[in-house]
Amino acid sequence: MSSEKIAKYRVEKNKAGKWFWHEIAGNGLKISTSGQSFATKASAKRACENARAKAGSAPIEIREG
Repeated sequence: MSSEKIAKYRVEKNKAGKWFWHEIAGNGLKISTSGQSFATKASAKRACENARAKAGSAPIEIREG
């Protein structure tokens, strides 16, 4: 279970020069990503901060069938 714990968030630039953010698990694997690119590091960091702030209060949705 501890390997699923979010160890950190990371903002990084890809080879095309676009910025993304990722949630990194305790085992070093990416468990989530921004899903969209950002033109600047500051924009990606701000989006990451927003996602981190909202993550704990997100509702849990259960769908069956």
